[in-house]
Amino acid sequence: MPPLLCDAENLIPLADDSFDFVTARHLAWTLNNPAAAYVEWFRVLKPGGRLLINDGDWMSPYEHRPRMGAFC
Repeated sequence: MPPLLCDAENLIPLADDSFDFVTARHLAWTLNNPAAAYVEWFRVLKPGGRLLINDGDWMSPYEHRPRMGAFC
């Protein structure tokens, strides 16, 4: 599929049940209507498809965020 630019809350150009996997990275917290986006993301997923949302807690003060440890 060629690149496509559309609104995360309105994926009209995309057919139902057309993707095996949908991912949203650091996006959901910026949307005006995240619930509408979730409906659209599930609509375009094939039965048994997976949705991965990776987001952060950007509203909390830094002091309250968990500290990252060293990775080995």
